[in-house]
Amino acid sequence: MYITSINNIVILLCYANAVKYSVYPRHALDYTNLGLQQIPRRLPVTTTILDLHNNVISDVLPMQLRYLTRLTELDLSQNRIGYVGRTAFMGK
Repeated sequence: MYITSINNIVILLCYANAVKYSVYPRHALDYTNLGLQQIPRRLPVTTTILDLHNNVISDVLPMQLRYLTRLTELDLSQNRIGYVGRTAFMGK
């Protein structure tokens, strides 16, 4: 498992076994196993946990998540991440 933190956002990039939340908190979004090719747009600004593991996302674009100022956990494990923009995780 690879865990890092950037601007107080916990980022889970790679697991041997995926972690599943038994109960998602109110401001958590579960987009696992949907075959997503990109991070969804127009997510609620109140999102604190965003689980995108086991999709086919290849890029995390610069400032793509900028408006999610309450985000504390982001799971991008088991994707095809090949590019992460330098400012992808910069807050406002």
